[in-house]
Amino acid sequence: MMKNPVEVMVAIHDIGGHLKVVNGALHMVLPANAPATLKDEIRAVKAGLLDLFAHHFVIVRWDGPLLCFARDEAAKEALVLHGVDPGSIYLPHELQTLLDRSYTLHDLFAVCSTKAAFGGSIVNQ
Repeated sequence: MMKNPVEVMVAIHDIGGHLKVVNGALHMVLPANAPATLKDEIRAVKAGLLDLFAHHFVIVRWDGPLLCFARDEAAKEALVLHGVDPGSIYLPHELQTLLDRSYTLHDLFAVCSTKAAFGGSIVNQ
């Protein structure tokens, strides 16, 4: 099955490689032992990768699903367009709302799980 641009970015990171954009061109640095199919996957999603590089975001890997922190709505929209579940993306105001509360770890997990399940947004009320 074909990987989306975000999955390709994560796969590159996982093997110790990296991508960068120089003068509008995508450059890849991969270890010598990179899977032969990875270059083909990168080429197949090149337009999506270039689009993602136009935005500011962070992807966090942990034992659960990917978490993404986007600087703004445009970055969130690009992440969604390229394969990230909207419920896994946090915007600055959502992080601030979570930090402003005195959540227990259990409460925080419940809020974040609900956001992910419904693809919702966290608002301060």
